[in-house]
Amino acid sequence: MAIVVLAVSGFAVQRSVTIRTSWKVLPYQTLQLNDSRDETTAVAFDVPEPTALDIARGYIESEHAVRLHVVSNTPWKIQVWVRNRSVEPTTVLQVRRHGGNYLELSGQPQILVQGLNGVFEISVDYRLQLEFDGTFATDPSAEIVYTIMSD
Repeated sequence: MAIVVLAVSGFAVQRSVTIRTSWKVLPYQTLQLNDSRDETTAVAFDVPEPTALDIARGYIESEHAVRLHVVSNTPWKIQVWVRNRSVEPTTVLQVRRHGGNYLELSGQPQILVQGLNGVFEISVDYRLQLEFDGTFATDPSAEIVYTIMSD
């Protein structure tokens, strides 16, 4: 009986087929601004009128001004910079990940936040410096650009 089983087993091995499958998962990243599903999104942020507290401390701070939604299957980083700005000097306009340290925005990309693969909601705060009388040194309009890339 053992000889028959070995013979059948040997026969089964001869007729078996090995299939090798392989695939490559390409890097995938999306960055959405304030729940938009578009590839390119423009969002207007209206600067509020300075309060007495804002004037006393010398700046307007707007927490959670923008929400970024990140989906990535690789480590990533978000860079931020100003394009078409009328804000001078660059210290007038600052940005940070909520709870982090402020970056002085300029025309050069800077890393705002980075992370590993997964899904993330990131809240962004803005700060605008005021003159001693509560006015802006210049027109505080600027186009702030956020981009995502592999880290």
